[in-house]
Amino acid sequence: MAQPATHRESPRSAVRILQILDKLGDETQEWSLSSLGRELKCPKSSLLVLLRALMETGHIQAVGGTYKLDGMAFALASRILANRNFPEVARPVLREIVEKTGETAVIGVPSDDDLSTVYVDKIESPNALRFSAKIGDRRPLYASASGHVILAFGNREKSDAYIKSIKIEPLTKSGIASRKDLKLAIEKARDQGVAVTENQSVEGVTGFGAPIFGETGELVASLVLAAPTSRIEVRVDELCGLARETAARISKIMGYQG
Repeated sequence: MAQPATHRESPRSAVRILQILDKLGDETQEWSLSSLGRELKCPKSSLLVLLRALMETGHIQAVGGTYKLDGMAFALASRILANRNFPEVARPVLREIVEKTGETAVIGVPSDDDLSTVYVDKIESPNALRFSAKIGDRRPLYASASGHVILAFGNREKSDAYIKSIKIEPLTKSGIASRKDLKLAIEKARDQGVAVTENQSVEGVTGFGAPIFGETGELVASLVLAAPTSRIEVRVDELCGLARETAARISKIMGYQG
């Protein structure tokens, strides 16, 4: 009779272990035995057995009555991330945000010469009237939400050198036309955590860009939601927030702990 009970408990314990690691990954809260028990609806006695096992393997540690992830958990996450390719790992999040907003989502990275942003992935809006782009398309850093993100959150020395040396040629009638305007746009993006561009690289299009960070805190890419300006005039605050939220989710997938 004892053998079947063990088989029934093993899958449940495995689920509990994954739940524990998932909760401890949220470092905005302090997790004690009591709070974990309440959150997971698990008896303290059973939970304590699993916590001790995870401490023995080095996946978690006890600090002042609370539990936190330890070195083995981070090492495991790093190995997993090392075997996952960017931007493919962000695709599910891109798909989800397009379904939620009905607008196009794009990921951009700095070009090799640090003068442009290059679109490396995108999922387009299902609407007939939409922002459309091709993977591999380039936009000057000064004339795109993706570029403004790179200038605002990337290497500061490179950003300053770019602004000092670049010859700005507006791509639209209302596009940024001076270094002063570009500096103001970059400062605003840094303050708000999101870059908003209207009619910069394409007339009638507004972009909402936010930074994607890697494990060590370096800028990896930008996430941009782009839409016809006429359709989203009353959704600016909403889309700013969703751009930040989506980029933060992808950053977490990339191992960023900030």
